[in-house]
This record gives sequence, structure tokens and C-alpha cells, in this order.
Amino acid sequence: MRYVIIGAGAAGLSATQTILKEDNQADITVITEEFGPFYFRPMLVELLHRENFIHNIYKVPQSLEIVHWELGARVSSVEPKNNRVLLSNQKSISYDFLVIASGSFPDISYLKGFERFVRTIHSYSDVRRLKQELTHAREVIVTGGGYIAVEIIRQLYLRGLKVYFYARPDLFWPKELPGVTVEDVVRLLEGVDIAPQFDVWITDVYDRDGTTYTVVFNDGSVKYVQSIIAVPAEVPNVAFLQGSGIHIDEGIVVNEELRTNIPNVFACGDCAQVFDLHNNVNRTNFGWRSAEKQGEIAGRNAVGKNQIFIPTTQDFYFLDLLGKNLFNRWIGMEEPSNS
Repeated sequence: MRYVIIGAGAAGLSATQTILKEDNQADITVITEEFGPFYFRPMLVELLHRENFIHNIYKVPQSLEIVHWELGARVSSVEPKNNRVLLSNQKSISYDFLVIASGSFPDISYLKGFERFVRTIHSYSDVRRLKQELTHAREVIVTGGGYIAVEIIRQLYLRGLKVYFYARPDLFWPKELPGVTVEDVVRLLEGVDIAPQFDVWITDVYDRDGTTYTVVFNDGSVKYVQSIIAVPAEVPNVAFLQGSGIHIDEGIVVNEELRTNIPNVFACGDCAQVFDLHNNVNRTNFGWRSAEKQGEIAGRNAVGKNQIFIPTTQDFYFLDLLGKNLFNRWIGMEEPSNS
């Protein structure tokens, strides 16, 4: 059987490995916009302060060398009626079963009018570009929220940069993180003179001279910084499916088997809007462990199994990584480099 997997994150990796285990005759093609598959995306921010990533992202895992790779490729459309995927380079790839694990992307629509001045961290390439910009930076704005924002701030602090944090109240800190409260986070940041500001937001940005941005806020204040980093909410990456006939709401609508309305098409991970058996609704279920489990089940069902996915409300692996452990990483860390 021919299997096509769109996406090379946690869900895509899990689906690929599962299909290989279940079907020793599988002909698998994995399509990814990146040039190096399968790395732990949540820890990309560590590269802001150190040079080397713990994984070699340009090396295909040995166990997956038999897979056909379409690296640096973007899907432009999916044609379920013809059982094929079209790439932006006009290449066509046929399949018997399709697993969509296209993930999510940062939604910076709240920064309308000056998105081009703002950096996000979603890929290895994003980090490399941002590090180049930070080489000559002295002051940086972080806008958005969540545990990734706090970790980015820590990395910037270690680089010796002056950081201003304009936090969105709706994103500032997840309530479900065990043992860590909003008050804990505020005290932590205040202790390093990076107090989050909740009632101030960006209203305009000007490129001052090619190296510095003039940033204007709703209270009339102005900051002059060399970089603006946004940490917004993520939204499912599904725009390429418009017109395909695959049902889309916020994400790709799937049943408890992660099957779409097209019988031989499955979706898993951040792009999927999964049927919740407990509450009888479809909802997105972001998180690394959730994506891995969804990829496993989608892979098994693509080879003819009939397993169901039961969503959980928390990604405990991710919460443990970025909950109390985040605070532990602040304790006793070295002083800023002032480079």
C-alpha cells in the first residue's frame, strides 16, 4: 500500500513508525516544509543562548531511511477524488491512504499592520534568523504569553539583553500547570526586572533605520528595540485543504478513529479537531504527547485497525517539562553574558 504523510512533527513521526511496524510492505512518502525532519520543537528556544541543538535535525533517523522523503516541500492542495497530493513545485504524489499531520502555526493576526517586523519561533530556521538579528541587539520586546514566552525571556536574559514583556492576559500563563501559579511567574520575572505589563499593547511599529524599531503603545509610550518576538496562540495549519472536500472547522474534523469524512484520509496532531467521546464534541487537542498518541492511532487505523483516541485535558509530559521544571532552570543560572 502507498501511504502519504503530510507533516514531520510528533504526529507525523509516530504515524510513520507505526505504519512501518504494522505493514512491512508499506510504501511511505513523508512531506515536510523543513529540510530536516523530526526534532523536539518545544525546545527550539534553547538555541537562543547556546550554539548546538541536542539533535542533528538534518539527518534522517536510520530506522526511517526506507521512507521516501519530500523535504523542503509544501502541499498546495489535496485531491481525495484522485487520491493524490499536489506540491507547490507542481509535483503530484498518489496514495492509497493519506495521514495529515500538518501541525499548527503561530497566529499573529492580533499584530495586524506590522507582522513583517515581528519574529516568531516555530522552526529551526526561525531560530537561526532570530539569532542573527540578536547578534547586535541591546533591547528586545516579547509579546504574547505562555510557558514558551517565559522560557524565551530566560534565554534572552542569559544573552544579556534588556527585555520588555507585554503579556496578553488570555495567554499569559496556563492555569493547569501543576504547582505554578500566575503570581509565581510574576514574582519570578519581577525579580530579574522584567515585570510583565498586562494593560499595554503595541499599536504601531516603524523601522527606524534598518537596525532599530520604533514601537508605539496604546498608553502613548515608545520603545526603541532591535527585535520584537511574538509568542501567540497556535492555530491548526489547514488552509491548504480548502476546496478538497475534507471537512474543516477550526481544524480537520475527525471521528474517534481520527478518520475524516473521506474514508482513506486521516488527520492527527495539532491540525486535527478530534471527536471527544466524553463530551460529544470535536475539539483540538494540542500537545506533544497527544500528537504522538494520535499519530500512532492514525497510523494503525490507516493499515486497517479500528482503534479509538480518547483525548486528555492535559499533556503531562509537556506540563512537567515546562511547569515546575521551568522554575528550576531559573534557579542558580549563570549571570547574563552582556555580549
